[in-house]
Amino acid sequence: MRKIVGVLLALIAMFTLFGCSNNANEQIVKLEASESAVEMSVDEYKKINISIQPYDIDDKTIVWKSSNESVATVENGIIHAESQGMTTITATSNNVSTNVEVYVKDISNAKSE
Repeated sequence: MRKIVGVLLALIAMFTLFGCSNNANEQIVKLEASESAVEMSVDEYKKINISIQPYDIDDKTIVWKSSNESVATVENGIIHAESQGMTTITATSNNVSTNVEVYVKDISNAKSE
């Protein structure tokens, strides 16, 4: 009986030290956007998807930011083209970032020939 208890305690100690990984402590090593650059027209919407590696990480919170919100805004990966110009959309998670260049054209000002 003592031998069985000793083996069980040894197994518990091994699993505690080596067997269980805690994804909460893992770091994101890569963020990848579905597109690196997009062209849009004023008042158009476009969804950008982000893949996070490792895939099984617990905290997948992404903070979105536009470098020029007068050109395009972003919320939860959905870009809204506001006015003609260029901006960079940045997605950040756990200090790892990826960028998407956004080029917005104003088709209402285009000359028809």
